[in-house]
Amino acid sequence: MSTALAPSPAGPACREKPACTALQRANELLALPPVAINTTRLAGKAQLIEALSSSGDTAAATAWWFSAETQAEMHKLVARLTTK
Repeated sequence: MSTALAPSPAGPACREKPACTALQRANELLALPPVAINTTRLAGKAQLIEALSSSGDTAAATAWWFSAETQAEMHKLVARLTTK
């Protein structure tokens, strides 16, 4: 049973086409050991989630967004947009 998506075209004509390059890369990834590649993918995903979830900017941006000044200006904007 083959896990290849499709035969990879060869030659200089294919090297210039993004679809050929993507298909070749996908077939290369499918040829890798599945447990190892999945473990690596999950580790990278966990690091990305950790980096994004521990951002201090989120709390500051949320505080600014829900401040009285910002909310007053947003209500004015909505009023202007709904009267047009």
